[in-house]
Amino acid sequence: MSKYFVGIDAGTSIVKSVVFDTNGEEIYVSKQKTQVLSPKPNWSEQNMDSVYIATIKSLSNLILSSGISSEDIIAIGLTAQGDGCWMIDKDGNPVRNAILWSDGRAANLIKEWQENGIAEKVYNICGSALFPGAQGAILRWLKDNEPENASKIAYAFYCKDWLRFKLTGDIATDESDASLPFFDIVKKEYSDEVLAYFGIGDMKGVLPKVIPARKAVSYITDEVAEITGLKKGTPLVVGPFDVISTAIGVNAIDDGVACSIIGTTCFNEVTMDKPDISPLNVGMTVVHGIPNKWMRAFGAMNGTPNLDWFIEELAKAEKDAAEILDIDLYTYFEDKISSIPIGSNGIIYHPYISPGGERAPFVKPTAKAQFMGINLDNDKYDLLRAVYEGVAMSMLDCYKHMPGNIKEIHLSGGGASSEFWCQMFSDAIGRVIKIPRGSEFGAKGAVINAAVAIEYFDSYEEAINNMVKMEREYEPNMSNYKEYQTLYNIYKEIYTTNWDVWDKMSQIKR
Repeated sequence: MSKYFVGIDAGTSIVKSVVFDTNGEEIYVSKQKTQVLSPKPNWSEQNMDSVYIATIKSLSNLILSSGISSEDIIAIGLTAQGDGCWMIDKDGNPVRNAILWSDGRAANLIKEWQENGIAEKVYNICGSALFPGAQGAILRWLKDNEPENASKIAYAFYCKDWLRFKLTGDIATDESDASLPFFDIVKKEYSDEVLAYFGIGDMKGVLPKVIPARKAVSYITDEVAEITGLKKGTPLVVGPFDVISTAIGVNAIDDGVACSIIGTTCFNEVTMDKPDISPLNVGMTVVHGIPNKWMRAFGAMNGTPNLDWFIEELAKAEKDAAEILDIDLYTYFEDKISSIPIGSNGIIYHPYISPGGERAPFVKPTAKAQFMGINLDNDKYDLLRAVYEGVAMSMLDCYKHMPGNIKEIHLSGGGASSEFWCQMFSDAIGRVIKIPRGSEFGAKGAVINAAVAIEYFDSYEEAINNMVKMEREYEPNMSNYKEYQTLYNIYKEIYTTNWDVWDKMSQIKR
């Protein structure tokens, strides 16, 4: 009888439960949408119970519709969005809505800490640049602005930890989420010094114990088994947070092999055998799920939402027409812009569209998206190509700051489905781009971690060799690469020139 694993990946806008066979092939994907709330400008929140309910629904639908017997499910691997702050009280109930990684309410704190040197001191211990959606800034903001809620917090953890608690009753986090912003990444323990810098030393008691992902084996409760149709006592293993799980799921665990996730974020990362926090005060360095490894990462705040915004605001007619005519909107757009030369007929776009500004390869809470160079000769397709190129420039900017020698990049996320964009990334960065087979790599990475944790495989290498295969490959056109380097230099000059202007614009009421 065939055996299977289930991977849960709770992202910002959707929860997915995925069945994999023991060779890593995706058998069935069950999805449930979740809602991001914005009760005030620059705020991003989620109702914690609604995310749990979406997870339960995705699991229930998987058991009902996949054709897989719950008796044949070996284990469940769990990952989710990182950063932010998910809080429960002493009774295990949410204190308030979760505050997400993309939230911008603590921007003034980050600016203050950058100016008074605290951000640099924290970086030297944790290896990660602070940004408004990091939990240290959020907890301090709550202490200052919502003291009643802050006083109710029994545990402050992360999305996957909330789901582990609801599915198994266990309370803990892992080394990857704990790394930013409280961990001493060398000692692999919470730093009292960092908590003091944040002004929340009295809140250390709300931080959960840290269990390495390879040891984080729990078991679903009888209640969850009854609701979902899963077998009672099914092991549930909490892996590292989503971007680290994705790197495992695309086999980017060796020196020189990077992983980029072109989704809600444009996240770029490389695995290291020892921590390297250079260049200083930018990006993040976190403890990996794999023993004795670290991840150096530059997570630009937004990737595909730049394209989503353009379509909704400037190309709604084309979107509606594509639905009526039953044609693929992105194929149509990419056919239209493929003949436009590099540089989008003189337009450069900066993809800093998140309410929280930008966090990599620089931290600037007031950064904003912008088009530069429009004149009467341009049309909307020049603007559209500029958006594609802007995301590529953001990725290139991150890799320009990445330590070590990047040999190739394994790509995932929604943007990886676009052959046009994949070739653009390869040309812009000048590296081979490889696309693994499948689509749910965060869930696959969580499953690989689970398979190692329960000793189905003896090592991560054995698990990955069995479960990850490559499907497509893109070689860089070095002539195009030279043109993109020229474009990048202008791209960078524009945003450095606008540095102080963004601060002034942030004072304009929205």
